[in-house]
Amino acid sequence: MVSTLLLLQNILGFTSASAARTRLSFPSLNLKWIAEDSFNGAYFVNVKVGQPPQTLTLVHDTGSSDIFIHSTVDTAYLEACAAQTPNDICFPGYANASSKTYKEIGPGKFLPPILGLPISSGSYITDTFHIPGATIQNQIIGSTWFAPVPFGLLGTGFPKVQGGAFQGTFPRYPSFIDRMVSDGTISSATESIWLNPSRADDDPDTFSDGHAIYGAVDTSLFSGDLVTVPAVEPKNTTVSQDPTNWNLAVGSIAKATTPPSANIIANPSSGISCIVDTGTSFFSLPNSSFVNLVALYPNAVYNDSVVGFPGFWELPCSERDNPANALEFTFINPRDTVTNVKISVPAWHVIWPAHNFVPGGDPDKCVLNAVSWEAYFGADSNVGRLFECVLGVSVMKSGYFVLDTGNKEASIARAEVKSRSSRLVAVPKGGVRKLRL
Repeated sequence: MVSTLLLLQNILGFTSASAARTRLSFPSLNLKWIAEDSFNGAYFVNVKVGQPPQTLTLVHDTGSSDIFIHSTVDTAYLEACAAQTPNDICFPGYANASSKTYKEIGPGKFLPPILGLPISSGSYITDTFHIPGATIQNQIIGSTWFAPVPFGLLGTGFPKVQGGAFQGTFPRYPSFIDRMVSDGTISSATESIWLNPSRADDDPDTFSDGHAIYGAVDTSLFSGDLVTVPAVEPKNTTVSQDPTNWNLAVGSIAKATTPPSANIIANPSSGISCIVDTGTSFFSLPNSSFVNLVALYPNAVYNDSVVGFPGFWELPCSERDNPANALEFTFINPRDTVTNVKISVPAWHVIWPAHNFVPGGDPDKCVLNAVSWEAYFGADSNVGRLFECVLGVSVMKSGYFVLDTGNKEASIARAEVKSRSSRLVAVPKGGVRKLRL
């Protein structure tokens, strides 16, 4: 049934929703949130590497592009784990000697280009890679022998920011999503991400699980149309032919009131270029827009100690229950002046408890879950020069995002709480725009 449907997709160039049935199976990953005081928390996934398979737990990260795993000989990783609070995110590393299918192909060539990560080193290897619904032989993976960070990453971004390609030490290579396409497991290089927008999910310490599906969309998890917009260049909203990250053009950010508040983006005619990043919890904006954001919250008070590091504004926790504090983000298509999709982020994700950011944080204090990009990263730093805006988990929870590296575009709709059976629809090679939902 699956192979027949895939054949029809390739012939016809589209998928009819009526042709899809819930019995279809697509590779998928459960995204489990783990709160961690040193970096707010993240969505983790379980994958398997090697033969026999070794289970590894990694952060799901649309902001990077390698499968980044720690070798068991990486003592810097073990030390970083021991320093965490709590330390239950210290997961087993990868023992290459135990895998019959391991091969080192780029010794010393893996240098992870992660924001804020200290100097790290490792090798590119190939090994068998498993996720539920797919097994990929000889997948290229980055394995570190020195990386002082307490977690690995499942990067699902563009090849331009693969560690070796970014640093000029190793050529670009097919991601595990690309490999599933070439193996015939899926028809499109798409990853559909749902992070659960439930109102019961308002405490960042206890977020519910989300999931990622490859090669398909689940129509039970969003409402309205999936609106497709192209990936754009960092620091401007020109459509990118070779995207660096999942930068999307945002034309408006305003309070989701009736009528909406003034747009905080300083230059709304061109908008700003924002990375949608599951590896980040808060959101960051250019300073010119961030100043306008703070002005929308008159009770906000700057407090550089409320979460243990500078850049955050304190708010009374009662502000989390005020619907007028919700924000509406409008993603736009720079190719026209009509296409856009709005995502409304509720107050309880715009404002987070301070204790989620720092061990022993005051349970009665909350913070605006946003920072100025220049103030936080430094305007003259490498990071500050490269990018200007990141929309992390707190924003992405309100949207259903279909990220298509093959067609260099994202399709977005309003996320819905799961209340009915999954209804999976295969995405053809031409992307979501070829779907008839």
